[in-house]
Amino acid sequence: MRETFDAMRHQLAKITQLQRASEQTNRYPEAQETTAFVTKLFREDGYGFLKTLDGR
Repeated sequence: MRETFDAMRHQLAKITQLQRASEQTNRYPEAQETTAFVTKLFREDGYGFLKTLDGR
């Protein structure tokens, strides 16, 4: 019985995480529409620079 409740708790936590991620995405619709390309990439340091299609 304990294993069943643990599995249910795990599934509920996963669903809650997915719902929160979906809410975050819907909160900022402009982020979904933005397209950019990598202008500089520093793999060793773990970062890079992006440039949007409108030059930002």
